[in-house]
Amino acid sequence: MKAAAFIMKRKQEKSPEEKAFEQAISHSYDISSEEYLEPLVEWIRKEQAGLLSQGN
Repeated sequence: MKAAAFIMKRKQEKSPEEKAFEQAISHSYDISSEEYLEPLVEWIRKEQAGLLSQGN
């Protein structure tokens, strides 16, 4: 997201949508943590394993 924010900041002529996008991403940040993602990752792995064993 930092790269997108940088690119949008440098662009000279922006549409209203691009201006809104720039504003939205310039104030966002990622506060995710592996600790909180682990249950989701485990669930996805179990679902994938189930699908693979069924031949889908």
